[in-house]
Amino acid sequence: WPKALRLSFPRLREKLNDTDPSVCSAAVYVVCELARNNPKNYLSLAPEFFKILTTSSNNWILIKIVKLLGSLVPLEPRLAKKLRDPLHDIITTTPAKSLLYECINTLISGKLTSKSVVSLCMEKL
Repeated sequence: WPKALRLSFPRLREKLNDTDPSVCSAAVYVVCELARNNPKNYLSLAPEFFKILTTSSNNWILIKIVKLLGSLVPLEPRLAKKLRDPLHDIITTTPAKSLLYECINTLISGKLTSKSVVSLCMEKL
């Protein structure tokens, strides 16, 4: 199936930007499952993931995206700085404990911490 994935990759990327939330959700789930084995192959999709992170209101999709972006941080250190503000915003505004947990876990395990981030995480815990 790797050959099929290479052929369908542009279409999968396109579906991440689909206007139908269910199509976008399905694409996110597919990419997340594929990226569990080798996240490096999906680093080129980071801009699409970041856009979803900053525009989606679906908690389950946000959880998947936060986990996925967290797995990409060791591969692209500049991503850490870019993630700090959106994750901070989610932590301060979400009532969803599962999303809150994933954001805090990603910040701490990805070493995206600063004094203000640590104090915010402690406050929310």
